[in-house]
Amino acid sequence: MDVEGNSRNILIDGGTAKTYQYKNHRGKLVDGDLKISVDKIKSNGEFIDLLILTHIDDDHIGGLLRWCENDNEFGTIVKSIWFNSGKLISEYFKADEVVENNIMINVRENNNTSILQSKTFEEFINQYNIWDKRLKVAGDTYTLFDTLRIKILSPTYEKLEPLNIKWEKELNHLSTAARNDYNLLLRDHLKNDNWKEDEQIFNGSSIAFILEYNGKSFAFLGDAHPSTILNGLCQFGYDEKNKLKVEFIKLSHHGSKANNPRELLNTIDTNNYIISSNSKIHGLPDKCCLARIIKLNPNANLFFNYPEIISKIFVKEDFDEFKFQALSIENQFTEL
Repeated sequence: MDVEGNSRNILIDGGTAKTYQYKNHRGKLVDGDLKISVDKIKSNGEFIDLLILTHIDDDHIGGLLRWCENDNEFGTIVKSIWFNSGKLISEYFKADEVVENNIMINVRENNNTSILQSKTFEEFINQYNIWDKRLKVAGDTYTLFDTLRIKILSPTYEKLEPLNIKWEKELNHLSTAARNDYNLLLRDHLKNDNWKEDEQIFNGSSIAFILEYNGKSFAFLGDAHPSTILNGLCQFGYDEKNKLKVEFIKLSHHGSKANNPRELLNTIDTNNYIISSNSKIHGLPDKCCLARIIKLNPNANLFFNYPEIISKIFVKEDFDEFKFQALSIENQFTEL
């Protein structure tokens, strides 16, 4: 984004560890999209002016941790971080810190590539004085660069308090792939659409927000619970009668049917829906969720950051019956 002639970069989450760097089947180290993007920002002489870590699920923080461990310039390229850490939450509720919840990383000591030092992620970002240690909760509004505004929709303090426990119980759900629902046609999903809200504690703690810039609005919903998002929208004066109009919405929880009910989709006015998922870990997006969108908005444009899954989700009969478009997100929303 260009703010008064200066390029500004905002990064939201970092994907899994492979999003930064991974070894292919031949053992060769391959740069992922996160590293490629960071290197491009560096080569342009720019910075990541704000890094928003929505919550601590591995598919959101893993790439950032690998980046921290492998790039000594992390603390200079990133100018500010938003992160509702377990430590901040414990301090707010005046509770004992759950030491077992500390996120550990191994970083290079004094730029010496042979000596590793173990630190918590919080210690690492704090040493560079780039961590904004205010809890980000629903109802908050922040103005950045004088012209950009961020309105927080989630989480609430009530959704953060359950994180004052050990976290291992929910980490296991990331390790195995869930069964998808792609065997049914869109019309079949619409006939049998029963909604039950997501109850995962981590997702309930996710930062979701409206970004306003240059007379336009954008909705980034993280993995947040829909009831929390709806209450957050209400705090800012939005409901089904006074809808939030946005250029696009990044669907909550990778397009999960448990996080994107009709009421939420009908409160946000847009034709553009972004789905961030390769369907491998959670079996997401849910085709049922996409069916809801297409039913509510026949002109829907569904943008996928992994466009190869489009042919896995939809069949010719889906496209023949409905007027939606399923597209690659590449080069569509690279700049605001």
